[in-house]
Amino acid sequence: MNLSLQRMTALVFATVLSFSNTAVAGHAAAHGKRTRYRKEIPLVVQPVRFAGGCHLFYATVSAGNFFDGLERLDTRRGTEYRKGQVQVTEFPEQIVVLIRDTVIDCSSPTMPRNYSTTALLVESLSVKGDWQFGTKSQPLEEPTLHRVNRPLQELHNILEYEVVVQCKNIPLAAQLTLDLVTESGERVVRIIGKL
Repeated sequence: MNLSLQRMTALVFATVLSFSNTAVAGHAAAHGKRTRYRKEIPLVVQPVRFAGGCHLFYATVSAGNFFDGLERLDTRRGTEYRKGQVQVTEFPEQIVVLIRDTVIDCSSPTMPRNYSTTALLVESLSVKGDWQFGTKSQPLEEPTLHRVNRPLQELHNILEYEVVVQCKNIPLAAQLTLDLVTESGERVVRIIGKL
């Protein structure tokens, strides 16, 4: 592993540790455990080599105030989700997955890449995915990747994308899988989320 990938891996672990006060999707269940979620839930931090550079993908999921205060209770009877005294069994009509891609040069994390060239390559990506619950799998209904433009993104070599995911009648115990793929169908990064 070269030095820049070691630095990127260290950054990944530091970023993950910084979310220690936030529930992280995909955790292992323990009986008697109670997890309280916030408005935005972190899903993944993953380094990837793509388009001649190194990318640090970080994804979060949100749905207005739906997740804020939602609790997961792991008991001997199974897993329950509650908001206050009300039991919640399904996701809202839709959720938004925000994907942040920090672009760095593989040979030196402090030297920015040619942002506009990398942005064009990344913008050629599309998204595929599905919901998985038990042994069942349900493909996502026409997910699309939309570029989010914010001030100063280019200065910091950050690309942001939004995926709106339809969730009608999807149980909260389901797992979401999103793949960013190239035009040739090659998977660049997989994002998995489970409460």
